[in-house]
Amino acid sequence: MNPFRAIWIRFRSLWQNRAAKQEIDDELQFHLEQRTAANMAEGMSPQDAAREARKRFGNLQSVREECRQMRGVSFGEGLLQDIRFGLRTLRKDPGFTTVVVLALALGIGATAAVYSVVNSSLLNPIPGPNPGRLIQIAERLYTHGEFRDQNDKPFFDGLTPPALEAVIAHQDLFAQLTWTEGVSLERKTDDFIEEDGGFGVSPNFFELWNVPPLLGRTFAADEAVPLGTDNVPTRDTVIILSSSWWQTLFNGDPQIIGKTVTLSGRHFTVIGVMPGQFQFPEGGAKFWFPAEPLRLPPGWATGPNTRVFARLKPDASVPQVEAMLGTLAHQLATDPGTGKMYRDDWKSRPGGLGFWVRPARYEFSDGRDDLERTLFGLLAAIGCVLLIACANVANLSLARLEKRQQEM
Repeated sequence: MNPFRAIWIRFRSLWQNRAAKQEIDDELQFHLEQRTAANMAEGMSPQDAAREARKRFGNLQSVREECRQMRGVSFGEGLLQDIRFGLRTLRKDPGFTTVVVLALALGIGATAAVYSVVNSSLLNPIPGPNPGRLIQIAERLYTHGEFRDQNDKPFFDGLTPPALEAVIAHQDLFAQLTWTEGVSLERKTDDFIEEDGGFGVSPNFFELWNVPPLLGRTFAADEAVPLGTDNVPTRDTVIILSSSWWQTLFNGDPQIIGKTVTLSGRHFTVIGVMPGQFQFPEGGAKFWFPAEPLRLPPGWATGPNTRVFARLKPDASVPQVEAMLGTLAHQLATDPGTGKMYRDDWKSRPGGLGFWVRPARYEFSDGRDDLERTLFGLLAAIGCVLLIACANVANLSLARLEKRQQEM
């Protein structure tokens, strides 16, 4: 029998115990009647036929119990009896019960709490369905000097505008593609000018993460505005606020939707507020507004600052994406408009001209090696606490058994 079906039958017996027993009894009775009828067809009297059928069938009660065991019917009864016995035993010795419950609660609770932190911070920091299908794309960077992080690893940064334009034009392997551009906009106060950091994002940015806003709505496809060379929108547009900025700037006003914020001379209409746990693509972002990909005037150059994220189609794989990006890199290097820039810029990059692809979750844990070691070390330590708690409970049980040795 399929093991999953066997497990299902056992658990089904918990609430279908009576019906399952009756079904077995009816089936056994049917076989006895069939055997009796066959004996009568051979010329036996009804009494002799029934007696011979029961004789050949064997001990009816033993067969019944065996069938119940095979069908899992006895599982429910045995489980309920064990639970009742356990509760009676615990009720007889409340002191022992209290110590055991507290010891196990401490170990299990601490382990679950630390694991939830490790899971949300390191193992699975991305919300939404199928986070394993999310990837991040970036150009290769230099491997020396200021282009390495504090752990001497090459930065995984983003794309330059021509590379982003090429990737957007070749999305056959992606179910969704989104990008973000960090911006810093000025806000005038009564005494001075403050700079507030946020992101210009593609209109489908929030759809990729599948996180609904706390208030209002997300962006529509036709709301994207062009960015100037100073990363300031070229015209007024809409904006979504982070929860912390909404609380700080507007005192958590629930009627914020429709109000206007003036930043760097542009008027932004508030259409939504994100929940507090939403900190993407990095912590500290105060706002998001919909923007078009940056297009540089002739002669302008910029670094690979645009971060790109994508969700793979069900039939797509990372090697296929890498092969596609390799083709795009060759096209960029041979294109008359971008070739010289990319040939000269990529000469010193590891592996030469090309792109990197990695799981998107690394974007949210990159540069946090110390935190990773600390959290995993703490998880291991708390796991030892759980083991100690279990060992203590086992020792208490042995001591209690020794006390009841004469009774046993």
